[in-house]
Amino acid sequence: APISKQQYVASSNLLHTKWIHESGVVDLTDFFALSKYGDQITTYGKHIPAAPKQTSSPTLIRKVECVRGGMDVHVEIDPRPDYARGSHPFYPTKVRQVDEVNLCQSVTFEHQGDGLPTVHAIFEKTEGNAHGIFQTADTGGVSANLHLVEGQVVYFLMAMDHAINSNATQGAISDTGRVSNEALEMVKSASYLEVQTKNYWKNWARKCHYR
Repeated sequence: APISKQQYVASSNLLHTKWIHESGVVDLTDFFALSKYGDQITTYGKHIPAAPKQTSSPTLIRKVECVRGGMDVHVEIDPRPDYARGSHPFYPTKVRQVDEVNLCQSVTFEHQGDGLPTVHAIFEKTEGNAHGIFQTADTGGVSANLHLVEGQVVYFLMAMDHAINSNATQGAISDTGRVSNEALEMVKSASYLEVQTKNYWKNWARKCHYR
C-alpha cells in the first residue's frame, strides 16, 4: 500500500499530500483560489474585490499530479448538503473538449438551483476516457478510476457557479447536459489559479512580522 506525507507548501495555505508507492509517486495539492492581490477568483476567472467577498462563492481546487512512474488513483465525490438531510442526486454531464489534449467533465446536483456546488474535472484525453471518467455510485455520489503516468495532471474544481445546465440525468455520461463556455474558460485557467494563489500567500508571508 502507498504511504503518504502531508504538509503545507512553504509560506502558503496550499495543502500538499504526497502518495509514495514502489510503482510511482502522486502529488495532491488542495487550495481555495485567490488572486495575488487577495481577491477571490470566481469560476469565470474574475476577481472579486474585498467588499463583496462574504457573498461570493470561492473555488476549491484539487490538483492530482503523477510525478514519477505510474499509479492507479480511485476518486470518490459524495457531498452531503444540508447536513446530509434529504436526497440530493449527483450526476455527471457529458464530456467537453477543452483543447487538443484535454477534456472536461462536470458533476452537478439534480436541483442545481438550490445553491449547490458543481465539480469540474479536467484531464488528458486517452483511449479509455473519451466518454468521461465519472460513474454514478449507489450512495448518490460519483467515483472515478484513474491511471496516471509521469507528467499527467488532473484538476478537480468545486464551486457554486451554476455553470452547468441543470437537466442532467443518470444517463448524462453520454449526451445529456453540457458545460457552459464560461466553465470551460475557468477549467482552462486552473494552473493559472494555482500560480495566483501561491503568489498571494508569498506576498502575505513577506508582510508578516511574526518571529
